[in-house]
Amino acid sequence: MKKILFLGILVLTFNTLLAQKKNTSRNFDFAFGIGNNQQLFAGSFVHNWGVGKKKKLDFGIGIRMTNSFATDKYYTTAKAKLTSGKTGPGVLFAEDIPTNIDSFFVGKTQINAIK
Repeated sequence: MKKILFLGILVLTFNTLLAQKKNTSRNFDFAFGIGNNQQLFAGSFVHNWGVGKKKKLDFGIGIRMTNSFATDKYYTTAKAKLTSGKTGPGVLFAEDIPTNIDSFFVGKTQINAIK
């Protein structure tokens, strides 16, 4: 955990130093979240190129890595129609039907994604 915190501070410091330059075209980002028995860490790098005479429009590419860790977690899965009896945008505000929700327990999970 101390290594992750140190890396985060290092990346933020480096990003601040780059921001002092005019027309910087590289951005670094680091994010983390900590909750009950779960943690999330993410880092990204983006390189932009200015387009046009005044270069007010940017075009860029980037990469992002996200890591999620959890212990003793219940995951639920079912179609929205089954969990709340409704479909469409209103399903976000509908109450769930507890007897229709399927869940499973996982002792330890890790999810890694690169985009």
